[in-house]
Amino acid sequence: MAAFSLTPNEINRSFVTVDRLAISDPGELRAAGLAHIDATDEGVRYAAVYALALTATSASQTALRDVMVSDARWERLLAATALAGLGDRDAVPVIIGFLGDDASFPHWEPPTTYWRFARRQLLSLTDRDFALSAATDSASAAATIPAWTQWWAANGATFQPHAREVRLP
Repeated sequence: MAAFSLTPNEINRSFVTVDRLAISDPGELRAAGLAHIDATDEGVRYAAVYALALTATSASQTALRDVMVSDARWERLLAATALAGLGDRDAVPVIIGFLGDDASFPHWEPPTTYWRFARRQLLSLTDRDFALSAATDSASAAATIPAWTQWWAANGATFQPHAREVRLP
């Protein structure tokens, strides 16, 4: 975690290192993320949240629930996606709420907007669409929020995710 660098020359290497660990040793990566989730250093905190989102299990659920109420939107969205994949019913409405958000994840290449990420997650986690797959911008994605909200009100209590993994770029 401490080696994760947000500098332009190092960020790609940092992401690759974390991504590889998520595949080769998810338990070790999860433990490192949990150990550093309260870091004050921006790069370390970034790595910890990213690592926990990639390796989410019930062991990291409490930490991810704390992150889901973070002031940082990217942290909330990653945590909510990971938690939704675990079947956490409080997470899906958080993802739905990002459908109209044009901001982009910091440090991601290519840039990924929150609404596009939220769209991909909802379509992966559920068997619903509500015209979301046809959305071409945040306004058209936001127009589907009432349908998603209505569906969630009727089906949230029995929600089971179709896919568990966080689908990151």
